[in-house]
Amino acid sequence: KDYVTWKVNAVKARKYNVEMEYAVPGGDKKTIIELSVGAASLIKEIEPTGAWSAFKTEKIGSVDVKVNGSVTISLKAKQMGSAGVLNLRSIKLVPEEIVGN
Repeated sequence: KDYVTWKVNAVKARKYNVEMEYAVPGGDKKTIIELSVGAASLIKEIEPTGAWSAFKTEKIGSVDVKVNGSVTISLKAKQMGSAGVLNLRSIKLVPEEIVGN
């Protein structure tokens, strides 16, 4: 299975919108990912961007982080797309109360 993990130290217990910047070419079979932040997780079908270098930023959902301090963020492929998983540039956790400011 394909996955990547990060340890993040500056997280406060609250709800976060998750933004991901990625690229992935199209194909018959789409990529499905699972993103976990501590015990919170979400599953998302990834829309193709047309090419490995055609990046886009998308809100992929939200997570409710229940702990202060250090958490592990993990990104796993639940289903690999026809061309591969994805070309990941960044993941951002944006506190829900400051969205739109």
